[in-house]
Amino acid sequence: MSCPRFCCCCCCDNSKDDAVKQYPHIEYQAMTRLATPPQPKVVAEMPEFQQVPIKKIFQLPQRQTEYGVKPDFDPDEVITQQPVFEKTGHVPHRSVSQSMEDSSSTVEHLSSLKSMVHESTTKSLSTLDIYRDRARAKSAPDVLKMGTSPASEKEVKLGPRLTFSLYYDIQRCVLTLTLFKAYDLPAKDRRGTSDPFVVMYLDPSREEIFQSRILYETLNPRFNEHFEFKNVSHDDIQCQTIVFKVFDHDKYSKNDFIGTSMLPLKDADLYGATKTIAIDETAVNSRSEKGELLVSLLYQPAINQLQGIILKATGLQKQDVVGQADPYVKVYMVRNNKRIIKWKTSVKKNTLVPVFNESFIFDVAMMDLSDISLEVVVMDYDRFSANDLVGVIIIGEHSPHESGRSHWEEIMVSPKHRVSRWHTIRPPQPGFKVDTLERSE
Repeated sequence: MSCPRFCCCCCCDNSKDDAVKQYPHIEYQAMTRLATPPQPKVVAEMPEFQQVPIKKIFQLPQRQTEYGVKPDFDPDEVITQQPVFEKTGHVPHRSVSQSMEDSSSTVEHLSSLKSMVHESTTKSLSTLDIYRDRARAKSAPDVLKMGTSPASEKEVKLGPRLTFSLYYDIQRCVLTLTLFKAYDLPAKDRRGTSDPFVVMYLDPSREEIFQSRILYETLNPRFNEHFEFKNVSHDDIQCQTIVFKVFDHDKYSKNDFIGTSMLPLKDADLYGATKTIAIDETAVNSRSEKGELLVSLLYQPAINQLQGIILKATGLQKQDVVGQADPYVKVYMVRNNKRIIKWKTSVKKNTLVPVFNESFIFDVAMMDLSDISLEVVVMDYDRFSANDLVGVIIIGEHSPHESGRSHWEEIMVSPKHRVSRWHTIRPPQPGFKVDTLERSE
């Protein structure tokens, strides 16, 4: 039996002798050590061109080529030649004439490139001017510039305008009007401003008349209000026109008429797009109906009282030879087609936009509100003849007009809250009587 050659006991001679004595029947062999292969000796040799001092590398003669031409020498070529300079300091292998020719060609090439760059820059600047002018025109649409030279440019402002949007809900038959703002309204007050508000309705139905809030001392009011015209069918869309009447509010005198705007619904975008239309200042505040009256109502259930205020009227027709009218208002409380209570305002002389601000009180039980209606009659006072009937407004649950029914419904649903609405003054129905057209006292 032979011993393995890598046995640990044979690592030295002493251990081998001890093993032979202890185990004589085993034949031992000496362990041979593995010889490591010789490692190649690596000697790093630096290239010859790096042995040249740095300061002298840039002084060595280099091959010159024209601008834009790829050099034909090998970049890996080792520089071994030492520079030899002349007294003039020029490179010895090139003459002065050759250097001049190369420099002249380079200058010509550079000049041509410069001209090309100048032309492209000029074209790009002209293009930028065009786009800049277009951007200025889009950013300032309210100003029209006339003339070509800067000295002859004139800024012409557009007239007054109104911005709004319309959205028609075909399932609910509701037309929603969003009134945004107005621009460049004329000044109606002495201080150079106005207190504008807008009256809106659909013509020719005029079932509902809305008024915006009054914004004081501004020529560019921002309203941001929503109004809903109810019961507007698809057939009404084809024949109705939305009308805007812009007024200037005066606290102690009649409101000044600013202008009007109209837009047929069939030509309008009814999907919420913003629309801007001009306000016609030359239009006359006259309409086929008899005018409009602002009425405020409040019901007090605790004391069973119906309190009302006749605020003012607008757009009344001329009744006198001088082109004015002397209006006053009579209010009847009607139950079962019988007038049971009457009340009237004072006469306002020589005006088509009277301001009354007069209140009345009727005693009405809560259970009788469904059987009660108000007949509001607008009259014109004549001194030497019978008073003229201007028109009638009926407010109640059984009113033939939507504005009268909705106004009555609001005061019943929200008692203790005063509700003010504009109502269209309409011609009376056949057989209508007003106390034999008595004179005003």
